[in-house]
Amino acid sequence: MVASPGSTDDTEAIGQDAVDRIKQAAAKNPVNIALLGVTDPIVDRSFKLNKDLLTVGRSPFNDIIIKASSVSAHHAEIEKIDDQWLVRDLGSSNGSFVNDCLIDECVLYSDDSLFFGEVELIFDSGGANPAPPDRVIDSLDSAVAGGVPKLWLGLAATVIVIAAAILLLL
Repeated sequence: MVASPGSTDDTEAIGQDAVDRIKQAAAKNPVNIALLGVTDPIVDRSFKLNKDLLTVGRSPFNDIIIKASSVSAHHAEIEKIDDQWLVRDLGSSNGSFVNDCLIDECVLYSDDSLFFGEVELIFDSGGANPAPPDRVIDSLDSAVAGGVPKLWLGLAATVIVIAAAILLLL
């Protein structure tokens, strides 16, 4: 970085006014909301929700990268709308779950459990956003039978088709 003539540190090189604006913006928007990894491969990792729209998936082009076979390349997105955070499934193969409910989209509250495929995270808002006592999560029950994710339903259907083909050949 090139310092301006007579400057004594890097702060003056970019302009004290710009530095002050950045500090003010950071003070207004502290990044204390995060997703905390619970299971492998992200156990004990913290992902700060530091912008209004973040993508989650296996692809390196996501904001939150989870290298697990049960996570789709572009699995879900997390968006801040007004003062609430929303998780939205992007048509993933193994689904997105909030508190064990398969969801298409759902508002997140403090300490919610999220599953992207088989990988669990906890939504940590520092207790600033507790769930209302009468909260009901709209679950996509049509894609789940007895709590079995659609991945297992697809696998079961494949096994049945193969078994039927073998029986026909006998």
